[in-house]
Amino acid sequence: MRNLEGTFESTEECYQHFVKCIHYAAKEALREKILRSKTKPFYYWNEETGQFVKEKREKYLKYISSKDPQARIES
Repeated sequence: MRNLEGTFESTEECYQHFVKCIHYAAKEALREKILRSKTKPFYYWNEETGQFVKEKREKYLKYISSKDPQARIES
């Protein structure tokens, strides 16, 4: 909300306007990046195959998070 002189009512209002202008200019100059979901749904032939993939993923995550080299061998 601006008064007739073109100044802002409060510093918060001025700040919000400034932020909005910066964001608009950045979007116009750089364009927005479309982010895709990292978790895409998987469709498997049957439940058994889906379960196998789930177990394999869990074991892999456990493997990469392990700090102990012996535990990595056992995985």
